[in-house]
Amino acid sequence: MANVFQSAVCMLYNSHQALTFGEIKQMTNIPEENLLPALRHLCNPKLKLLKKEINKPVFEASEKITVNEKFANAQLRLTIIPQQTAKRKTAEPTEEDKEIDKGVRSERQAVCDANIVKIMKTHK
Repeated sequence: MANVFQSAVCMLYNSHQALTFGEIKQMTNIPEENLLPALRHLCNPKLKLLKKEINKPVFEASEKITVNEKFANAQLRLTIIPQQTAKRKTAEPTEEDKEIDKGVRSERQAVCDANIVKIMKTHK
């Protein structure tokens, strides 16, 4: 299983044997914030689906990345999806966000109260 960005990178290797990071970025037009985690997991030293020239998690524009033709795995399904990175909010929350937060908190409080009552009734 792979995400869309990893699939796009893998599809490039159907017609190319080796590509640089800059070429991959240019051919796919994927934003760097999404491309880096996708490539990191494809080049992961434990997995080694793609091979890098330099074995570091940093990608340089001229660094060649090739397909690992010796790749083998006993599993039928392989999960290489990177974890989602949370984006940091730089702006103050809007009134709508504050209102949504207040609604969520009140719903959670109601659920907590209901569970507390249920537990207290079972302990009678």
